[in-house]
Amino acid sequence: MNKDLKDKIYTIPPIVLSAIKDNVNRYPDDVDGTKRAKNLLTGKVNYNQLKRVLHDMKTFVKDNEMGKYNLAGGKPFETWGWTILNNDRDVIEQNKKTSQNSDTIGGITGRKNRFNKSTKKSSISSMNISPPNALVTNSTPTKYTSDLKLGKLYEEIKRIKRLMI
Repeated sequence: MNKDLKDKIYTIPPIVLSAIKDNVNRYPDDVDGTKRAKNLLTGKVNYNQLKRVLHDMKTFVKDNEMGKYNLAGGKPFETWGWTILNNDRDVIEQNKKTSQNSDTIGGITGRKNRFNKSTKKSSISSMNISPPNALVTNSTPTKYTSDLKLGKLYEEIKRIKRLMI
């Protein structure tokens, strides 16, 4: 879902409303899709509803359920819906591209990429886990070696180093 469009409300054009109204009058109330058609007659539809109706209309055509398809607005609603959705999505994409280009031209750096979605994954640094350190060796004292007798350990290390030379 496009986060910039999720709260947008669209006004259904009169020609589409008349097509829905004609189909509501044509079909009996017990046909599936009548309730949705009556809700569409309010003349307003939000982004989520519009996407859902358009998706359902594709399945109605595939399943040969033309009654539901007509009650949802038929071809006029489908044409209007896809046109308005694609136009709004294109406007948002162009705004992102324009601001990205203006940042590039103006030499502005450090802004986040407008095309990347923000993630909710936690990073290693936020989990208070220290990454392994390649410089730490077995002979380096750590907080876990406090129970060991460090004096004897270092004596043994010195002895091994002398043997290696």
